[in-house]
Amino acid sequence: MSISSFDLSTTKIQSLFSKVSKDPFLRVVYDPVTQLLVWKEEYRIYTFSLNSASSNEAGDGNLVVTTSDNYCNDVAVDSCGGYIYWMSDDEIERARLDGSDREVIIDRTVYYRPSLAIDQQAQRIYWIELNADHQMSIYSANFNGRNRKTLYIVRHVSCASSLAISKNFIYWQNYTEAGTWQLPKNSSEHVARKLNSISSLRLCKYKLVAVNYTIQEPIQEMKSCGALQGLMTNNSKPESTVTICQNYCLEGDCSVNAAGKPTCRCKTVYSGKRCEVNTCQSYCLNGGVCSVNEQDQPACRCSKEYEGSRCEFPAYLIKCVQAVSMLKDVLSADIPPVTLSTAEQSTCASTVV
Repeated sequence: MSISSFDLSTTKIQSLFSKVSKDPFLRVVYDPVTQLLVWKEEYRIYTFSLNSASSNEAGDGNLVVTTSDNYCNDVAVDSCGGYIYWMSDDEIERARLDGSDREVIIDRTVYYRPSLAIDQQAQRIYWIELNADHQMSIYSANFNGRNRKTLYIVRHVSCASSLAISKNFIYWQNYTEAGTWQLPKNSSEHVARKLNSISSLRLCKYKLVAVNYTIQEPIQEMKSCGALQGLMTNNSKPESTVTICQNYCLEGDCSVNAAGKPTCRCKTVYSGKRCEVNTCQSYCLNGGVCSVNEQDQPACRCSKEYEGSRCEFPAYLIKCVQAVSMLKDVLSADIPPVTLSTAEQSTCASTVV
């Protein structure tokens, strides 16, 4: 599974990144400032720097965000501010490109949020919400989640997706009407127009709307986006602030080997390619304390009530086993016969009776 680029002028296709794991790319976005590929899987967000590796580099990317039990529906990038935005049905969040400064900006549970988009010029986020009664709404808010506005509401829509923003319009795909729709971004009338009709089968297969524009267009009349303005003026590749090692080793120190690949030196107790495996996790039972010995093997320090290599046996049971073993040793010992006198034999017999 890989990510490729397509040059609209030359129609040339170039492979950029090949993923080792079989988890699919569910959404891919690109930040031209840092030259980062950003993609989401079901519960994780990864980045990959095109500055730090050659084309068609194989790996799993740098894990920057995990969403725990909240399924990540969509992801977008604010190139001017250097933020990743993502959303679930419970909330909309953002964080820096390295996963730091994470915060919830919209905290409200809804039936379904399928799509999210960034407007650099207006410095706002846009998203679609669907409720259980098949009502679709398009909202926008400042990058910090404040000053929320309702832009469009329509009923009898079972599914919509692929939100995209241009200078003057909002675009999305409506599965119920099976087509691409357009809404004026700054109009007070909020009247949408259907641009084309697409069969439901094709819409499900090609569920993406993209707006083709130059870097200049989304930042015209903006003075606060020096990153994109510098990229436009100099027409040069800025140095990425995210390295290939960033967030690669989960519990250890990262270094780059001679082949340009990240490698990990894991902390005590951790192992695995990215130090993702806790050797001691669930190893010691019954409250035992785990540590790693000189052979890098897990070892347990048990409480008084338990014994065994993993504290798996009650102490009293061990003592019983030891006692039975000692008794067997005594009974099986080669004891020489004892010769008793007639008087001693009589005494023993009377004692037993």
